[in-house]
Order: sequence, then structure tokens, then C-alpha cells
Amino acid sequence: SGPRDYKTIISNSHIHALENGSLMIREAEQNDAGYYLCQATNGIGSGLSKVVDLTVHVAAYFKGKFIAQTLKKGESANLYCEAFGEIPITILWSKDRQPFDPATDPR
Repeated sequence: SGPRDYKTIISNSHIHALENGSLMIREAEQNDAGYYLCQATNGIGSGLSKVVDLTVHVAAYFKGKFIAQTLKKGESANLYCEAFGEIPITILWSKDRQPFDPATDPR
């Protein structure tokens, strides 16, 4: 890809071009990931360009912290634990602060 494939970055409170030539990204988000093109010229020669590939890692997170579920004795329940973030994500269950492995304890 050539320089025409990149958009000009307009400085704002999230992303800002500094006087020393570096690019400051505050509180990076997943959509900041991608290829950034840096171009330098001083009027002598054709100038230089460099591509920087930025990867933003996202830690696992839940959209909600606590869910209460009620059922009557003898009823069945499905407890869902949906985590978001960068894969792979490992889900571990505990019951009353004790590790619980549904594969070995199929209660």
C-alpha cells in the first residue's frame, strides 16, 4: 500500500502529533489498531516514509459484574459467563470460594 492509502490524522484530545515527530495516542482503544504511516522530508531528496503496525491488546472483561438467579428445588439452571476481550479467554468457575470444575463434578 502506498501513501494514498492512509488518512491524514487530525490532532485531538485522543491522538496528537507532537513537535518531536512522534504520535501520542491517549487511552488506546481497539479501533486505534492498524497501520500508521510516518513521512519525513527536509526538501533534499524525495523524503522518507515508515509504516508502524500498532496492535492494541484488550484484557478480558465482563459487561456486568453480578447476576442473581433464583430457582426452586428440583429446577435446572444454566449459569452463563460471557467474557469479552482478546482471545483465547479461559473461564474458571468457583463455588463458595472453592474451585469448581464442571467437567469433574457434574452436579
